This record gives sequence, C-alpha cells and structure tokens, in this order.
Amino acid sequence: MSSKNLSEIAGITARYTQRGNVSSYVVEVRHSGLNEIRTLGDRDHDTALRKAQALCAKWDEKWARVEQQSSVQLRKQTSKEQAESKTAIAEQELTAARTLLLSAIGHSGPLNWEACEDTRRFKFAAVASYPLLELGKQGTPLTVKRIEVSPAPTPKDPQFSPALTWVDKLWGPSRRRKEGAAIERFDNAHRKWRAERDIAADSHTQGERQLAEATKLFKEQEAQFLSVQLASNVKVTDFRRSYEGKSPESIVRYCELILARSKYPDFIDPQFDVSYNPPNQMVVIECDLPDKDSIPTLIKVSYIAASREFKEKNISESDRDNLFDLVLYQIALRTIYEVFASDSAKAIASVVFNGWVDALSPATGKRVHGCLLSIQAGKKEIGAIDLSRVDPKACFRQLKGVSASRLSGMTPVRPILQMQTNDPRFIEGHEVASELDEGYNLATMAWEEFEHLVRQLFEEEFGKEGAEVHVTRTSSDGGVDAVILDPDPIHGGKIVIQAKRYTNTVGLSAVRDLYGTVINEGANRGILVTTADYGPDAYEFVKGKPLTLLSGANLLHLLASHGHKARIDLKEAKIINKLAKHT
Repeated sequence: MSSKNLSEIAGITARYTQRGNVSSYVVEVRHSGLNEIRTLGDRDHDTALRKAQALCAKWDEKWARVEQQSSVQLRKQTSKEQAESKTAIAEQELTAARTLLLSAIGHSGPLNWEACEDTRRFKFAAVASYPLLELGKQGTPLTVKRIEVSPAPTPKDPQFSPALTWVDKLWGPSRRRKEGAAIERFDNAHRKWRAERDIAADSHTQGERQLAEATKLFKEQEAQFLSVQLASNVKVTDFRRSYEGKSPESIVRYCELILARSKYPDFIDPQFDVSYNPPNQMVVIECDLPDKDSIPTLIKVSYIAASREFKEKNISESDRDNLFDLVLYQIALRTIYEVFASDSAKAIASVVFNGWVDALSPATGKRVHGCLLSIQAGKKEIGAIDLSRVDPKACFRQLKGVSASRLSGMTPVRPILQMQTNDPRFIEGHEVASELDEGYNLATMAWEEFEHLVRQLFEEEFGKEGAEVHVTRTSSDGGVDAVILDPDPIHGGKIVIQAKRYTNTVGLSAVRDLYGTVINEGANRGILVTTADYGPDAYEFVKGKPLTLLSGANLLHLLASHGHKARIDLKEAKIINKLAKHT
C-alpha cells in the first residue's frame, strides 16, 4: 500500500462557546501506518483544514522514510535467512512443477457467467472537487454542508452588561468608561457575528452552485458508466447464448478463455490456439510449451560463512530431463481435462492436443520448433480415469499419445491431427461440377477451373466426414492447389492436393515435388490429380510413401460416384491447344 493512502482526515467539526458562538474548528487526522492520531484546531475553517493537510503530507513523508528504512533492513537480513528463503521458494517451485496436473483436479469447471458480468456500482469520480457538499456512499451529491452560525448577540446579553460597583454608580466617569467598554465588546461581537453570517451565506451560495454542477456531472458520469456496463454485460449474455447454442466460434472462444484462466506457476506460460470441428464435436488445441530452460532446477541454497558466498545445489541433468518430460505430459493431460470439465454446453466429444516446443536440439545444436507430443482423447475415456492418481507419462501412453521416448531429446513427432483453417493462402471456392455434362472434355478446361473442380470433388468425398477442403491462391500456394483438413483421428489430418490438367504423361519430377510439399507442409498425405496418366517411374516412386496418384480414369470414376458426368479426350485437347496457339 502506498503511503498516500495511509493518511486520513477523519472530519472537521465546529466547537461552540456556552453562548452558542463558534469558538473554533477541530480536525482529526489519522495515519494507520504510523498509528498516529492528532486533533488540530483553528478559529478559521479553511485554516484548520490546511493545517490537517499539511500534517498529512508531513506524515506521508515520514512514512516513506519508514518504508525505505524497512526496505533497507529487509535487504540487510542475515545471509542465512536469505538462503533459507531462497530454498523455500525453490522447494515450492519444484513441488508446483511436479503437481501441475493434481493442482487442477477439482478446481476446473464451467465458466461462471455471473462472475463475468460487471456488477460494480457507480462511484462519483469528482468527489474531492466539491468540499462544500454532503455526499452519499457512491459520492452522490445530497445537499450543501450546513455551517452553523451562532445566534446574533444582543446588548442585553450578560457579557455586554457593565459590571458596576457602588463607586461606579457614584462616580460618573468610571461608570461611563465601563459602559463604553461594554458597548465596544458588543460592537466587536456583532461585527464578528455578521462576518461569520456572511461567510456562511457565501459558502452556502457557493455550495448551491457546486450542488447543481455536481448533480449534473454525477448524472452524466453515471449514465456513461451504466451505458458501458450494460454494453459489456450484453456481450456476456450474447456470448453465453451463442455458446449454449453451440456456435463453433463461441466454443473456440470459450475454450480459449477457460485455458487462459488456468493458473500455472510463474515459470510456465503455455499459449493455446484452439479450433473446433462441429460435425464430430472435436476440439484441436495447438499449445506452445515451455522449453527445458524454463523448468526449475534449484533444490537448496546454503550460505558459506567462511567465504561469505551462497552455494546453490541443483537437481542432476537426468532428473532435470525427467522433470521436463513430467511437466509436458501433465500440461497435455491437464489441458484436456480442463476443456472437458468446462464443457457445460456438452459440445465437445473429443480433444486433440498438439504440444510444440521452440528449443535447442541437442542433436543438431540448432533451435527447432517441433511437435514433441500429440494425443487424442474422448470425453468418456478421460471420465473413466482418476487423473489425481495416475502417472502422467503412463496415462499418456495408455491414451495412445504419440511422443518420443524422452521428450528432452527434442525429437519431433507428426501431430495426430491439425486444423489449420486460417491459412492465408485459402480463397473462396466456387461451383464447377454442375456445369459438366457427358460431352464436356475435362482436358480442355481452364486450369483455374480445374483446381476448383478438384476442390469441389474432394469436398463431396470428404465433407460427409466433417472435413474442410480449401483452394489456395495461385501466386503463393507453395506447390499446393488445395488442402483437405480431415478431423478423423485415424485416417484424417492434413492432406495436400496438386491438380495437373495435362495432356501428356505426368513426369517423375512432379511426383517428387508433391512429396517435398507434403514434408514442408507437415501434411499426413499428398494427392496428385491429373487428366492424363503417370509413367512407371512415378508409380514406383510412391511405393511406401504417403502419396496417392489419381489418373484421368480415376478422376472420371470419382466424378461419376458423386453423380457428375464428363469425358477426357487428350487428342482433342491437344488439337484445340495447337489451334489456339496459331490464332
């Protein structure tokens, strides 16, 4: 807490004489840090307030010095205490790393929608600008502060009556002197009373102006606050309604919010990218995991008095590798658990988790960004496991997760499934197949149209399983004409397609290029589609590789299976192409 928040002017009150006159104004000042309470007074209201403010400033300065001295004393704690403190922190971090999964069990659940709403009450921000007003709890301007003015003095008041002795009554000059003094006292008192009355009247007039101004400003600020608050709460309501209606975009946003709110130790900061496939209710999570350097290794800190040095003891390199593996397996299982535990809309049947690490490869000495572990799990599978009692690595294996035997070796694996639906190369596809008939020669089709035809054909082939098929931009496709994103955890994944509207046999170089594209794209499979055919060397090359070659005959058969008719006449296409060159 800062020192300026510790001093407080408790209030200002007026004190009166026995005759009802204001004798002084009293201010009580407190400082909770210094445990000081002092009462200040002055005959003038504003002067008393200024004295209180000056004392607050003085105490704040003193408290700042106290805090500074405390900070210095804290830094000067004995070296042994510092070592013990560092050791305790190290033990806490190691325990946190080993219990990442356990710490989430029972503490994850659906989003608390009510907690997302803005329920704050408006508080007037300009309270300090209106010292003459009585304000309510939220700073609501109520009325003008009342300044009490004593009753007007009268000559008959006892203090203005001359105290005459018998001598004064006999001796005129003495009597007149005392009577004159009494009149002078009355005149002085009356002048003072008029001054106080005028001050009170001016203060009230000024207070009335402040009240009008503050009331207007209060209403404006309150209206603005409530408008912003209402808009914020409407967004929460719309988000909730959209999520409960199982909108894909809202489910993605909901999962991202759940994962962002998951509390990890400071040394772990996983980043999540979520996608959702509605037909099979699958969430795919790409997670950037911590590298090995982020994992705590410190066990104990000792202070060596003889050398006045601190000595650190760390876990062995082998234990560090084991802890790194343990942390990553726990993050994978914990993420899946948290997504399922929060699924109040019952919109998620399975989760794919792909864990990526950007780290130095011990094998090559270069930094690599690779997927170290990938796992797909269903809600029923996770529900049947007591995650609070499992060995994370053994559980990961039981769920058929994919990873190298030791994650610390930084050996990448192929993700089970990726749903990269935001590739900037994707463009909007359009209908082509409906324009075909049994007399249409595909070998004469414009190559751009041929790519869209292939996309449409594979969309019909894979779409019933929930896959997405996209056409890429011509200028930046990287050797890819279309991409299939198939969420099927066994046969699916990312499939790249190249379309070759050729009239001659497709050479081996085109097939080699496709294989290189599959590797560069991190795809599961590649498909080459042509209107012609392939040579023996092409078919020999694809053996044992994740490649599929579709010839013109295969293409016509696939079209027919989806109710489309066309033909392929390569000779006719060559003649047409030759004539087109001479025109």
